[in-house]
Amino acid sequence: MIFNFHSNIVSITEQAQYIPEIKSLEKKPNFRDIIEYVYWNYDRDSIYHQVLLQDRLKIVHIDKFSHLNSLMYKSLSKQSDELVKKFNTLQYTENELLLEGMNKKIGEYLSFWNKTKITDDNHKLISDSLERAESLLKMKERLSIIINKENATRRMGSGNSTLIETINQE
Repeated sequence: MIFNFHSNIVSITEQAQYIPEIKSLEKKPNFRDIIEYVYWNYDRDSIYHQVLLQDRLKIVHIDKFSHLNSLMYKSLSKQSDELVKKFNTLQYTENELLLEGMNKKIGEYLSFWNKTKITDDNHKLISDSLERAESLLKMKERLSIIINKENATRRMGSGNSTLIETINQE
């Protein structure tokens, strides 16, 4: 965990203070803005996390960074780029990173199909890519189930019994 959010204040955890990307940002005069930018836009615990990134960036600018003009807000993206990369590798599991990669590949398939007209020369390629896309979607569905189970286990504290089972036993 890198960020703490308490009493409407975003702060860095003690362990995260030693991350090189954070140490290099501490010297910047807008350090607080950079940290909050990363938290609100990229942390899975942010209230904006479920919104698509391009929309999230706009909403966060209006809600949290109205004191910055659009150029200054965009500069936060460049200044926080290395921290965002490190942060995403730290906050997501391997399965979640794999799922993100699958989502990108599905997007590439969609772009490919939208650009390509079916002809006598490429109909086999299109057909094969559709079959592979179906396999990719099935694998994505199975991986999503695994990730949901992992997240549920993490939220429940890795315990075997649920809250209702614990109450019924008493």
